[in-house]
Amino acid sequence: MKTARLPRARVVSWRREGSSFLAAVVASRHRKKGANSNAVRLSCELLRLFVREAVQRAAIIAEAEGGSKIEATHLERILPQLLLDF
Repeated sequence: MKTARLPRARVVSWRREGSSFLAAVVASRHRKKGANSNAVRLSCELLRLFVREAVQRAAIIAEAEGGSKIEATHLERILPQLLLDF
């Protein structure tokens, strides 16, 4: 009965690129954390548009049912499609 020969294990060595990358990762953990002001503005605008669209869609559902107020059930009905659209 023959035994299967296992392939030789390769010796893994560190290259300079790997060391500098590792140093950059470690250094990035110690940097000050914060958000870019443009990213914050963009996120706020996206959230504002999302809420505005949700209210408009819920109002259409409420009017179709003959109501004058938007209730939680109206929002529950529009949220799945709204999330897919955004």
